[in-house]
Amino acid sequence: MKIFQYVDFFSDGDGIGNDIKGFRNIFDELGIPSHIIARINHSELKDVKPLNHSVSLKKDDIHILHYGGAGFPYNYYDSLIGKKIIRFHNLTPVNFFKNTLSEELYSSLKKNELISIIELESYDRQGNVFLHPSKFNYKSMYRLLNRKINSNNNIIPILKDYSFKSKSIKIKNQICYVGRIVPNKKIEHFIFLMFYLKKISTTYKLLLIGKVNPVFQDYYKDIIQLIDDLELKDSIHIFHDLDDKEVDEKTSASELFVSMSEHEGFGIPILDAIANHTLVFAFYSSAIIEIMLDSGIYFYNKNFPEIAKTIHELLNNSTDLDLQIQKQKDRLSYFQNYPFLEKISALVNSV
Repeated sequence: MKIFQYVDFFSDGDGIGNDIKGFRNIFDELGIPSHIIARINHSELKDVKPLNHSVSLKKDDIHILHYGGAGFPYNYYDSLIGKKIIRFHNLTPVNFFKNTLSEELYSSLKKNELISIIELESYDRQGNVFLHPSKFNYKSMYRLLNRKINSNNNIIPILKDYSFKSKSIKIKNQICYVGRIVPNKKIEHFIFLMFYLKKISTTYKLLLIGKVNPVFQDYYKDIIQLIDDLELKDSIHIFHDLDDKEVDEKTSASELFVSMSEHEGFGIPILDAIANHTLVFAFYSSAIIEIMLDSGIYFYNKNFPEIAKTIHELLNNSTDLDLQIQKQKDRLSYFQNYPFLEKISALVNSV
């Protein structure tokens, strides 16, 4: 038996890339030969195979498609000999992008969304096993297909190292966000928040850490313009090309990690913030609720003056701060101790 992982676009730094590498490490521990196949490879791994790789397949081979939307050739995957698992990484509803794209580009994304739903329908009806990183992802797929999904469903978190990182001295009133600069993350809401935080104290500083998708260049330009209009250029710093170590350093030095996102299929940056001993303050939405559970501090509506006031009070109450940090650490232990090896071994043997 061999195991093959497939992905349309393979990158080291994102959630899917972390997951693929985590799976490979587990397969190595289990002594199962495995390979990664990508249509486009932007990772540093040298052994990633292209679609036209030559290898003989057997009926007991397992093929795992990491699915984040249409892109990977459906017919190619459908024709493979062996057992099939679809690792569904969620689809961000295109409606989040409606007011940030040209009509032509938005229509194109809507078409891709429809193709994705059709592909998922086909994979489901063919009896492929589905594997989800979160219950939210499972429910999202349920809503997309508007019916009960194939009963062969499993939920296993994103596979990565959730160990605590080095602890550093916090910079007073420094807040950070890590993630893509895209509309569903509601980057503009950080700008509104900073406008009100600066009214409380001029020492507040925000770090926005993440890449800009070329599709959303106009959205990014609007963000920059908003920062300029609200005279916040000296208070908001944007970083696009930091490596993992640099991201950890900036997150660890921040007093607070804020999430404004209204759609998350999992939430690796939140767990990384906890691993960096940084308090998380998040909008109550999507998989964030499931990832943080009762360890999190949430806000339920985006009343920015009230959120700013809450943040200021929180960061100036060391007792509450220490209590919440400990609750977060307790929650992270769930992912640190998750039985990935046992779960995946059972999955492989049951397919």
